[in-house]
Amino acid sequence: MFGETDWTVYQRYISSCMLLMTFIVTTCVLVPMGGDAKQLLFSGNGLYHHLLVPILSIASYLLIEQHVKSPSAIAVPTVITFIYGAVMLWLNYRGLFDGPYPFFRVKQQSAGSTVLWMAVLIAAIALMSALIFFLGR
Repeated sequence: MFGETDWTVYQRYISSCMLLMTFIVTTCVLVPMGGDAKQLLFSGNGLYHHLLVPILSIASYLLIEQHVKSPSAIAVPTVITFIYGAVMLWLNYRGLFDGPYPFFRVKQQSAGSTVLWMAVLIAAIALMSALIFFLGR
């Protein structure tokens, strides 16, 4: 299906999209919901996982690396995020896992809130994937 180069390009695209999602969720959801900005963004692991690595990954992908060519690639990070979200919701519902994010804690919010959170997050990753795709053209 993919040659080695194509596979690497797709992997970099997917990782850049997912890391942008990490950055956006941290800055626009977790910090405003009461997360400690210093801890989540500016110190320890948070500095790397939530700030530096996403910024460097996206900059590297957009400015230096090869880009995916097919617009159908936009769907891949969206599908991966949907699968991850569905698994985490199920694990939280069954009581097998707690979190790791407030929007996965289905027993602490209404069903409508859960559906709204998931719709917004899926739409967000679709938009971010499209943005990275079109900026990389």
